[in-house]
Amino acid sequence: MWKRRASIGMAALGLFLSSTFGSLPSVLSPFHQLENRDVRAYVKHNLGGIIKIHEDNLRITFDEEPEVRWGQPRDLSASAYPEQGIALASFDPETDTIFLSAPLLRNPDSTLINLLLRKFIPRVYKQRSPTDGILSHELGHYFVDQEAESMGEGNWPPDFENYTLEEVYGIQLVSEGIACHFEKLFNFGAIAPYFDSHWPTNIDDWTNDDIYNGGFFLVQPIIAQYGLQGIRHLILNPPNECEIYDLPAYRTNMLEQLENQICFEEVCIQG
Repeated sequence: MWKRRASIGMAALGLFLSSTFGSLPSVLSPFHQLENRDVRAYVKHNLGGIIKIHEDNLRITFDEEPEVRWGQPRDLSASAYPEQGIALASFDPETDTIFLSAPLLRNPDSTLINLLLRKFIPRVYKQRSPTDGILSHELGHYFVDQEAESMGEGNWPPDFENYTLEEVYGIQLVSEGIACHFEKLFNFGAIAPYFDSHWPTNIDDWTNDDIYNGGFFLVQPIIAQYGLQGIRHLILNPPNECEIYDLPAYRTNMLEQLENQICFEEVCIQG
């Protein structure tokens, strides 16, 4: 699920622009008219291209394009997330459907930060629209569900009935972490820095920042090094009730297991 997340960098940019150009609303006003373009047409036209970019980047294959429905996403269980936020989009693993909330999504060039970044650092800044990052996040969930089903794991994330809170957060870390990995390819500033020292020691202290940003930094080294094999290993081995309290050790164990797995496969091939 994609929710609005506050950005310190955006706040700082706002202060800078206000002091440099005057009040921020007057600076943004010329761009407001661009927000009323047809988001639905944009998604329909660009969905296939965004999927192709992810396929090339991660060397993966989507079996087919997901169904996209418009309107408020379905309600998610409060037990699945430590906080509730404004849901711009969600993915339903039972129906393989991405839900997008059109009135809350903005079209290309609708924000001043996009215009500035594209103008001054076009080779670095890949985002064409805020919608691209949001849609990519849900495509990450869709792809993970696809892979889980292909491995006989059923819908993923699973129904959280009869799961402990530690087990729920362990699965959500992997689920949202992988989705944020997809999102970050387009959304240059979506993920705030997160360090191992940030992990809460008390399960009741977990926040969305731990699930989303923490999840990204937990799985990113694994996906960066092992790609699809890393994603599949994470799905099969999310942090358990003990590992959730020592996530740096969990990440190290995952990397070691994958390295040993590859070494074993190479020995088998050579033998």
